[in-house]
Amino acid sequence: MRTRDLRAGTLATAVAALALALPASAAPQPRHMIMCSEVNGPPVPGITGGEVTLGGSFGDPGLAGRLWDSYAADFDGKDWDNLTPGSHHEKVVLESGDRKLVLRSRHRTVERDPRNVVTSRGVESAVGKDKAAILAVDDPAYVRRREAFDAIIAECLAEGARNQAKSRAEAPAPRVRAEDYRPASEVKVATQAVVFAVYFAGLLALLSLPWYGSLALTLSLAEKNARSRLGWLAAALVLSPLGWASIDLRNVRFWMIPLSVLAPLLCALLLKALPRGEDEAPRTKAWTWGPRAVILAYAMLSAQGAVQYTAYGMTAGSSEKANLGNLGAVRSALSIYYGDTEGAYPRDLTALMPKYMTELPELKALSRGNIIHLPSRKVKNFPGLQPDDAGGWGYVNERLTPGGSPNPDYGNVFINCTHEDLSQRKRIADY
Repeated sequence: MRTRDLRAGTLATAVAALALALPASAAPQPRHMIMCSEVNGPPVPGITGGEVTLGGSFGDPGLAGRLWDSYAADFDGKDWDNLTPGSHHEKVVLESGDRKLVLRSRHRTVERDPRNVVTSRGVESAVGKDKAAILAVDDPAYVRRREAFDAIIAECLAEGARNQAKSRAEAPAPRVRAEDYRPASEVKVATQAVVFAVYFAGLLALLSLPWYGSLALTLSLAEKNARSRLGWLAAALVLSPLGWASIDLRNVRFWMIPLSVLAPLLCALLLKALPRGEDEAPRTKAWTWGPRAVILAYAMLSAQGAVQYTAYGMTAGSSEKANLGNLGAVRSALSIYYGDTEGAYPRDLTALMPKYMTELPELKALSRGNIIHLPSRKVKNFPGLQPDDAGGWGYVNERLTPGGSPNPDYGNVFINCTHEDLSQRKRIADY
């Protein structure tokens, strides 16, 4: 009886202990986190908008608590949104136990352009003004929040750098000698190049059949009718302009594509209608196959021109948008240079490399029914906004006009193309 009572008591004690343990384990654990990120888009719930982490820490109660004690009071313990819809901004998420702050502000991203300053009233011009003086007369609570936000971002970046250094120290990258892999890599690259060349040559030969067929027909009928093969072949090649124009794609026009197939056929029809000639001289194999090799090469050149012309026409819209995007990137780099040099633009765009840009972007080819400009990185300096349609970049590097007055166009960069954009609203150089 006593044994049974003892077992029952032990079981009751175990059940009671389990009942006490279950709620404790099911209770939510406190979170300690500081995370900073840059967001390229609006703060829409559920949409990250291209969020990129800048740095931070998870599970460090000391850091999270210190930041909360230092800066939460500046925000009255409430979330802060210092931005406009759609603006680029930075975000801070700070959690310390059951306390949480979400802070968003655009002032750091907007002020990357030294001409801007963000105040409690919005974005203002800082040109010719002292930024510190502008903020000194602003709302003190707003300025205090800006400074607290900047301090938290600095802590995030520092913590992220420490974590990366610790990870590299704990798991160093294996030392790999490039020479161990160079032979295999060279063989792989060479093999890929050969395979690509074979496939490309085969495809080009297949696409060249219409041009080759019409030229070969002219040559064959000249042989049959005992007429001068070289003379008729030369006439057919002269009347088939696509191959010649393809040497420089800017010369290609759409009408050349069908004409280069139809013109040799007209020569063949004319040969069919003419009476038989008197050219009966025997021909060697070289004399027979030489002209055919010539027309095959010419046909492949024509096919290449047609393919590239079509490709440029299909990508004209994307190329134009890419060029305008690159134009914005160059202007942004010039703006930062201008701020760093206290109001001076570089004498030449090469001065932007490598500090402000790794390299000058390449302008993509433009097509308006024909190739008007090939891809280019060349830069031409101008005394004013006077594009000459030579392609590439144009840059106004003269601070003064010929008369000695300040040049209003000084520091402007543009695309040196006077053709209209696809919407035919204005010249590309006027963007």
